[in-house]
Amino acid sequence: MKQPKRILTREELHDLVWSTPMQKPAEIYGLSDRGLAKICERHLVPVPPRGYWAKLEAGQSVKRTPFRTVENTALHTAHIGSKVVTTQSAYLAEVLAAAKQEIEDENKVLRTRPAAPTNVPSPRKDICVPP
Repeated sequence: MKQPKRILTREELHDLVWSTPMQKPAEIYGLSDRGLAKICERHLVPVPPRGYWAKLEAGQSVKRTPFRTVENTALHTAHIGSKVVTTQSAYLAEVLAAAKQEIEDENKVLRTRPAAPTNVPSPRKDICVPP
């Protein structure tokens, strides 16, 4: 299967979300429909309102929100999908292993300490429970 384009212009994103329900393109990019909607919101791309696709399917007339340009150039491209997974460095793996070992050692010490004796009488006579 061909990998979907991960960097879209605002206009491409607008055409994508207005051509099919959000769930389908979101699934292609490995996102939830709400995740894709948040990306659209951040880039000021209007999305279809609730019930848009049901009305369209039922044959009712629906209005498509027109695409509007924005001045902010940082919003012109949208990066969609999961981030690139980086591999762990050997140093980081070594540090994590040492930290795990230290935690395990501390847990062993905590488990080997003697428990408080239960048969020691209470210093107050009125609290002492007869055996």
